[in-house]
Amino acid sequence: MPQVSTITVNDRETTPVAHALAPVKRDSNGAWTFVEPSSDGSYAKATMVLRVVPAAANQPLSRNRVELRLIYPTMVEETINGVVRQTPVRESAVDVGFRFDKASTTQERKNLVGMIANSLAASQTMIDAVLADKADLY
Repeated sequence: MPQVSTITVNDRETTPVAHALAPVKRDSNGAWTFVEPSSDGSYAKATMVLRVVPAAANQPLSRNRVELRLIYPTMVEETINGVVRQTPVRESAVDVGFRFDKASTTQERKNLVGMIANSLAASQTMIDAVLADKADLY
């Protein structure tokens, strides 16, 4: 079982920026929340939630689930009474869910994770156009 630690992910800027999301809490459902704080700590530049839901022991068709969510707000500077502060104007989010059979092997799970990670690469031009450019398929 890995110890909880900071998650670092790169964006797709022309010069990629590394975003470090530090663990801040674990809720009663077992979900860990990771936050990339702003430089002044007044808001989260990005938030990631990671949760493992074990399969029910008494249900043969039950699956182990892993849920991953990334929320990324777009902020603007707002001045009120001479005080400048960052204010969210919108946010984008992605939800990724995995369901693994209780009998699945580590290699089977690794293969599934690798395939989905590879499908999100910029080199997958069709998928990238749909996700990044909001293009429709024809």
